[in-house]
Amino acid sequence: MSVTFYFVELYGDLDQTDVHLSTLIQKLSKTELRQVPKRIRDEFDQRIISLPRSLQPDTPFEVVRSASAITAIPSVLSHKCVFKKITPRLCLGYTVNQKKLAHLCQMCQIKYRAALSHTSRGSTLEHVRAHVEQRIGHSVRTEHVWLEGEDVAVLSLCSNWEMSKKLKESVPLFRDIVGGTENPKWYLDIWHSQWKQVDE
Repeated sequence: MSVTFYFVELYGDLDQTDVHLSTLIQKLSKTELRQVPKRIRDEFDQRIISLPRSLQPDTPFEVVRSASAITAIPSVLSHKCVFKKITPRLCLGYTVNQKKLAHLCQMCQIKYRAALSHTSRGSTLEHVRAHVEQRIGHSVRTEHVWLEGEDVAVLSLCSNWEMSKKLKESVPLFRDIVGGTENPKWYLDIWHSQWKQVDE
């Protein structure tokens, strides 16, 4: 999310795709123009404050790992970089526990043994991932995320760092195979779970 995005959101109509920054600037008085940087920064800070505690900057690790799933990505996290800061990475998808893995194996006609070792389970999940990817015609990744204190595997369509342009078409297919009746949710990546400066 860029400064331009915030500028258009504060002063223009985001639904008008033909809005140009120069057009918006011409509509503002000199006083309003001087206030633009502060307004944008204040808006950014306010959105940060409104995030769940586990997604805010400078949060203790124990709070970070207690993150819950969220149904919609907050706009302040919808890009990888915001004001020279790298946002936490969130993955859109479905958690896969042993019961879900067994169900997916049956659906995908992949051999499954109940007493899988960690290595075998990972290999089986990879077969399932590849099958689902082929079925829906969209890349699917296996990610590890924090969910209420646990390290959990998810099958993911994309992340907020690399948003997919085909979610509208792919989510219904993905949901039918993996999620049942529930839409995919956003989960906090265990490897990129906190804010960082761009130069870190």
